[in-house]
Amino acid sequence: MENVRNINILRNVSVPDLSAIQLEMFNEKSLLARRTGKLEPMHAMRVLNEMKGRKTLVADIGGTAAKTNIAVVGDNGQILIDESQESMVENPDKQGNQYLDFLTQAGKKYPNLPVAVSSGGVVEDNNLITNANFPFFVDQLKQAGGFTSVFNQPEVPLMNDAQAGVIAGGVGIAQRDGKAKPVIYIINGGGIGGAFMDRDGNITSMEPGHIEVVDKSLNPNGVQTPCELFSDWKHVCLERIGASGAGIEAQWEALTGEKLPGKDIAEKMYMGDERAKQLYVSSALIVAHIIEGIRNTMNCQIEDVSIVLHGGAFKTEGMVDLIERILKKHHQVENVDLVPTSKLGYSNACMTGLAISALVNQAELNQVK
Repeated sequence: MENVRNINILRNVSVPDLSAIQLEMFNEKSLLARRTGKLEPMHAMRVLNEMKGRKTLVADIGGTAAKTNIAVVGDNGQILIDESQESMVENPDKQGNQYLDFLTQAGKKYPNLPVAVSSGGVVEDNNLITNANFPFFVDQLKQAGGFTSVFNQPEVPLMNDAQAGVIAGGVGIAQRDGKAKPVIYIINGGGIGGAFMDRDGNITSMEPGHIEVVDKSLNPNGVQTPCELFSDWKHVCLERIGASGAGIEAQWEALTGEKLPGKDIAEKMYMGDERAKQLYVSSALIVAHIIEGIRNTMNCQIEDVSIVLHGGAFKTEGMVDLIERILKKHHQVENVDLVPTSKLGYSNACMTGLAISALVNQAELNQVK
């Protein structure tokens, strides 16, 4: 008998419990929590509502490619990303040889637009310090005088993708609710990242995916691949189990010998494959631990916080529902505010957050003048 495609598999699984010993691993030190900026959501809303039709240039510098795009402020202060304006240069040699020229040309093409940049790697005091995926570009950028020189702008906000995403999440929740709330932002794609914004707009960036897995029940397939965020880190970290790429896809290949993207593994699950189902249940449980660990570390109540979710894993049918049920069971509450970025109207949360930051920064510079 042929299996029938069932997209409700994750919605029907029994709800697992959170592990007390795993939750004890979360603190500001283990999360590598660092204060990385401030953007007050209600102020940002007011700025955006006064900027209908204004455009900004946003740049996202990643390990595989650098991209630029144009964002425009729509009605009611929404940020619209013009996908037809996207430009990209790839990074096949993992050096970033073409990045500086690409960004310089973008700045020359749009000389009058405010700019904001997101980048992988170590970002400190609005400077890109290092990145193993494009070291040549990092050196070139320092010699050129940084992003303000490249784009010929008085200020260019620079942040990692989680910081940009939590800005988009914080402002999006404020637009939805008419008030600012604490926001936890989780990315689950190739790896797992996260950030936190309090109701005043103070941003804390984190590395939640790299916390050690200490409860072996959370690693049912016995993954032994070390974390390696730093050269001396040899523990198995949460993203090796729960991330879409580094966890689900890597485990599927190890278990079956078959290299598949996450969406195809999800299709296997819908068709009744028990291994695929187990991988997604484990991922949901890991993400629930990360949410609860961040919530507890940042000392906010589950009833008060909104949890904004971004990345391919959360597009899997039933994934968000299962995470929600785990958290409801743990807290014995009726409602947990889990919000995929698509529900905030964002096609690209990172670039949306960059656009908000660039426009607010421009408004503040104009006030100073």
